[in-house]
Amino acid sequence: MRIALVGLRLSVGNRLMTTTLLETFRAQGHEVAFVGDRSYGPASDVPVLAVSDGSTYGAMLRDFLRPDLYRRVTRFLEQFVPDLCYFPSVHPAAAVLGWYVRKRRKEGLRPRIAMHIHDPIPHPGPAALPIWFTQLLQTRAADRLVVYGATLRDWLTRRYRVATDKVIVIPHGAYRPVRKEPPRGADYRWFSLVGRITSYKGIDVFLEAARILLQRFPEARFFLGGAGDLSPYREGIARLGRSLTVENRELTDGEIDAISRDSWSVVLPYSSGTQSGVIPLAYYNAAPVIVSQVGALPELVVDRVTGFIVRPGDPLALVDAMAQLYRNRELREHMGLRAFEYYREHLRWDRIGEMLLTRLMES
Repeated sequence: MRIALVGLRLSVGNRLMTTTLLETFRAQGHEVAFVGDRSYGPASDVPVLAVSDGSTYGAMLRDFLRPDLYRRVTRFLEQFVPDLCYFPSVHPAAAVLGWYVRKRRKEGLRPRIAMHIHDPIPHPGPAALPIWFTQLLQTRAADRLVVYGATLRDWLTRRYRVATDKVIVIPHGAYRPVRKEPPRGADYRWFSLVGRITSYKGIDVFLEAARILLQRFPEARFFLGGAGDLSPYREGIARLGRSLTVENRELTDGEIDAISRDSWSVVLPYSSGTQSGVIPLAYYNAAPVIVSQVGALPELVVDRVTGFIVRPGDPLALVDAMAQLYRNRELREHMGLRAFEYYREHLRWDRIGEMLLTRLMES
């Protein structure tokens, strides 16, 4: 099969997903090409058309209005002749390209169009409405839609009015090479919150829970890492003093793996959200999680087995879950191994990719 990955704007998460899909499909013997964001360079030797600038919303709008972008992409696709065009991210030009490819089927261009919708309900902010409208157009231009979770499928069918059988649900796999055995040598040092710093991540809840837990366990330690604006949390950070390690920058894959592996648990106290790549990475590193009951996050957690599910916005509920794990090495090791087993069974991309292609190409 010939597959074109069309990623016109690749954020950090979309970049990891694109790389993982590219490597997964190639390992399965398919021919793969990449079309899209100029800032992305596939590590593998595949045909590439670097054509778009996804760095800002303004750049995306300019690309949307560029006739030469559509000419170059369609010419590339006509030469590559894919069986499947997979769009892993939201971009206003994606729907236009999807419609064009579908129109050209009558003239012999054959690919099926799949759009991955990461956030059917966009994150709060000024861009939420334009993103929703852009995704609405993408749902209309696609043959198949892909989401990370049954909850997101239900949101998509209700809010975008698409047929359920058009939507494919897959688990959010770990964007890492396949690991068959759990990592060894973990040093349980802290409770960690990692990822891009945004308001819906519940950082204020994490900091307040840390302050309360320190009253019971003064030697407890915490880690907060990721790029973004931490100024709204300055006071909460200062209160924790040396018990909190802060890395206010984009973390490398290796750093995230080491931080997760050495965590009593990886914490996702989100106030809202849809899905997260942090959970599968925690499992990949044999670390349990504590997650808020929002979006599709609980779908990846077996409560009190691979982690804990808590009420959103409730520091005391978070403290209770932390306290059950802290200094209980036997429980931490047991839950960590169960988390890794969940990854090995459900979150390996070699298995997800095979299932995804089968579902996408069904008539």
